[in-house]
Amino acid sequence: MDPVPKPKVTLTSSLISTQDIRQQRPSVERPLPGDLPLQVLEEWEAVDATGQTAHVTTIFLRGSECRFTCLMCDLWRHTHQSATAPGAIPAQIASVVNSASQFMGLSETHARWVKLYNAASFFDSQNIPPSDLSRIAPLLAQFGRVIVENHPCLLPWSRIRQFQAEITGRLEIAMGLETVEPQILQRLNKRMRIEDFSKAVKECQQHNVDVRAFVLLQLPWLAPAEALAWCCRSIDTAIQLGVRHVSVIPMRSGNGAMDTLAQQGFFEVPRAAALEKIMQEYWACTDSLVTVDTWDWTQLAGLCAECSMKRRQRLVQMNTSRKWLEPISCAKCHEQLS
Repeated sequence: MDPVPKPKVTLTSSLISTQDIRQQRPSVERPLPGDLPLQVLEEWEAVDATGQTAHVTTIFLRGSECRFTCLMCDLWRHTHQSATAPGAIPAQIASVVNSASQFMGLSETHARWVKLYNAASFFDSQNIPPSDLSRIAPLLAQFGRVIVENHPCLLPWSRIRQFQAEITGRLEIAMGLETVEPQILQRLNKRMRIEDFSKAVKECQQHNVDVRAFVLLQLPWLAPAEALAWCCRSIDTAIQLGVRHVSVIPMRSGNGAMDTLAQQGFFEVPRAAALEKIMQEYWACTDSLVTVDTWDWTQLAGLCAECSMKRRQRLVQMNTSRKWLEPISCAKCHEQLS
């Protein structure tokens, strides 16, 4: 790719503080303590660059809201506002992993992983009571890898090491790097510096814990070309740090703050072609596994009914197979990977 340009933007939006971000939130009906998991996904994920795959059970848990109020986050919609009650998270996990039909059709040779995503920090005592960790660990005995999400500045290692010792699978912590553009990282209200993320990765490596990094595509305050370049620089940084898996997530509106930024002209929805460009650049990377997130694919710009699902399926297949597939050209909307 071309060298990453320096940002040519003036950061004038007032959406910086936690209070400002919270005031922009739309009204939503929060879940109640004791509710079952928000959603469970059964999917396949690449193990490494060879194309070997693992079956992954992703459990979107309902717990308390994250203590960090990031500018781009909309996951708070699915959390309750009081601290998570003891026993609530183990009960939600048990309701999934104790299902007799979960692994129907899978042979014993398939790797089986689990993601426990709670829209907050797994090792924050406010989100998951420390006493629950020993109740959760036995429920995960059938999984060879346990992936949890956590803020890089909130890693209580005595608690993590205990949980790591109690599970039978390998522990992986997913953390948001978001971007290495320092001005915008500060504006995201993540309350983290790039040095904090680097330190967290090194600590994980010292404790034999794998790391998954989240990187954002199409940051506010950046033109599309600059945003793509900074996304690539952020991916490169994660790779250099030794992150096992880098997941690229297109930014989206809908949480209030991002909608306000869009109205002010500071944010535009990322184009599908930008995500395809990321895949073109990193599908063959062997130092780290780089994948693109297609969760809200239909919300991306530059799609039409004729090509949308074909282009999404191509990326899904490349995420898992790590094999190059020719881009989809669409005569109707004239979008194609350049």
